[in-house]
Amino acid sequence: MPIEIPMIAKVEADTVGKLVDSYLCSLSNPVTRRSAAGHFTQILERFGNEPPESVTLERLFDFCRDQQDAGISDVTLRLRIRLLHTAFIRAGLPLDVPHVTARSPERLPPTREELRRILAVAPEHVRRVILIGHASGARIGPSELFRLKWADVDLVSDVFRMPAADKGATESTRIVPIRSDIIGELTKWHDADGDIEHVIHWRGKPVHTIGVAWRHALKRAGIERQIRPYDLRHAFATDAIEGGADIKAVAQVMGHADPTMLLKVYQHVRLSGLKRAVEASRGVEGI
Repeated sequence: MPIEIPMIAKVEADTVGKLVDSYLCSLSNPVTRRSAAGHFTQILERFGNEPPESVTLERLFDFCRDQQDAGISDVTLRLRIRLLHTAFIRAGLPLDVPHVTARSPERLPPTREELRRILAVAPEHVRRVILIGHASGARIGPSELFRLKWADVDLVSDVFRMPAADKGATESTRIVPIRSDIIGELTKWHDADGDIEHVIHWRGKPVHTIGVAWRHALKRAGIERQIRPYDLRHAFATDAIEGGADIKAVAQVMGHADPTMLLKVYQHVRLSGLKRAVEASRGVEGI
């Protein structure tokens, strides 16, 4: 998407949201305007109601880490930062922006032992993300899991009506069976939450990111390697496939329209799985 920079003019805006609205209104191409508005959505969730001067380099670094934790590609993230920078430039305001560094594609999902260690030290809302994320394969972030409400949890039929991310989904939700080993925990949370609407919340308020709490939990658990919340989704796919689950069924649970996408992206088969594959070819003595 090319960045359109209209003529620079001083814009009076007391919030980032108004600044962005002014920039979007200045775009002449309606397709470019719609595309830019979509990219600004998560920026506005974080900074929309705040004054422009509150958007510091440090806070943008945190935003970038959270976006990467949510599985946003480096290309998309660079575009979003450039758009924000352009909106500030048009308003005649300075903005220091971070350099988005590429991530290593070689990343193993968290092991069950690592998840147990994180669960032991994590705050309640992070524990919920871990248990539901690993049991459902949901996208970790505002697109799916953080939008899940108690009204979407059927503890009679034992299913989630998981909000579907806008990635070509034909339905607004998808049915995900609740794994039997977390039903008891879900019931306790439901009873304790009372009138609280969202399943993932912090002191009754909806959660938009868990980046800081997640990193603190990793540190307390003594885990030094980089693990993102979004890797819970990778762990679900890997464990399900290694456990012999039907790939089409796994893809449907995760909201993938094409099962081949699952094989390309999520089958991070661990060394033990590769070892089993090799050992399975044995059978000729003396070789």
